[in-house]
Amino acid sequence: IWKRRLDVIVAFIIFATSLSIRLYFLFRVSDPQNAGDGWYGDTYHHWQIAYLTREVGLKQSFLRLWDLKGMEYFWGPLHPIFLILMFTITGSVSIVNARLLSLIFGSLTLSLIYLLIAKYWNRKAAFSATFLAIIHPVAILNDTSGMLEPLGLFLLLLGLIILGSFPFLAGVFWALAAFVRAEAWIFGLLLLLLSQRVLKKSGQLPKVFLGWTIPIVLYMKYLLDYTGNPIYPLWWNYLANAK
Repeated sequence: IWKRRLDVIVAFIIFATSLSIRLYFLFRVSDPQNAGDGWYGDTYHHWQIAYLTREVGLKQSFLRLWDLKGMEYFWGPLHPIFLILMFTITGSVSIVNARLLSLIFGSLTLSLIYLLIAKYWNRKAAFSATFLAIIHPVAILNDTSGMLEPLGLFLLLLGLIILGSFPFLAGVFWALAAFVRAEAWIFGLLLLLLSQRVLKKSGQLPKVFLGWTIPIVLYMKYLLDYTGNPIYPLWWNYLANAK
């Protein structure tokens, strides 16, 4: 029990440290209002979807996303929802909210990386890997970019952390990652298939499959209602856009 508590304490310290570094970079090194070179950065596009969804879309119907470019369903609804919550918490619609959101989940992800490596390798390896990630310039830039990837990655790793103890919830988190990025449909499905190599207790495998399937089916119905295509993000990412 003490070893587990120690890991939780270290994970919290890692979160606080990485958060502090990223906050310093955001407000003291970069221009917090400039998330990209002018309007080049995709961060502004994600902010626009969240803002217009709040101002227009949600007044039309349930979780109706809205975007001037018509790409509101190219990504999932989870990031706009979180960003709308940030608008409400801060009382501002500033682009800084998007950057704060990504750096919070980026910092949480580093804590999960520590816990995963400590669980399957050792604490020395976990601390070394996490330390490099905390100070890595690319990681800092990515986590403060205001993009949505940190949220999706956090959900995927969270599912891995709790897989053995809460397989149903692990499946749910892998499915929710697909609500953020189309790539997470593939990542979540692969993790689902590979989980049979880890889950040995009777009844665990059906639980993780059920946990993933229920949200995905509901999401497909949601996409079908609003786009006419139950795999709309997958279609545009792989069968149309990438092709």
